Amino acid sequence: MNDADLVAAAHAAFNPYVLEQLSSRIGLPPEAIRQVVERAAPAIVLTMMASARSADSVQRLFLVIMSTESNARIAAQLAGLTASSHGLKAVERSGHELAIRIAESREIALISDHIAALTGVPPQAAHALTDVASAVVFGAAKHHMLLEQGQFR
Repeated sequence: MNDADLVAAAHAAFNPYVLEQLSSRIGLPPEAIRQVVERAAPAIVLTMMASARSADSVQRLFLVIMSTESNARIAAQLAGLTASSHGLKAVERSGHELAIRIAESREIALISDHIAALTGVPPQAAHALTDVASAVVFGAAKHHMLLEQGQFR
């Protein structure tokens, strides 16, 4: 299996257009949103790695990544999904649901609180953006796995 840079994939999904859209929805400058995403994506990847402690937990992580809640096309669709408050909330909810399937909700909150402290972004906004970044990271992982699966056939 080829290596996947999930952090780079997440960063690329949050292009200037998406950052502007999120800025208008959340009320933070695009630069502040970028700073949160740049910290949240690697934190989610590390959380995924930490959750894979045994064969059973690796299987569970794989099932979460390949679940219907994980959108393999989210990187391409993010601009459309975040164009409305309803869409943004759906992405946020999806990311949170995926994250809490591999870690406790408290752990995800600690990550976003730490990011809020580092960036100066209000904790609630940092939590929402961490959930959005989580949805993108899981989607990027699923996208990569589906591409790899297609290459082996």
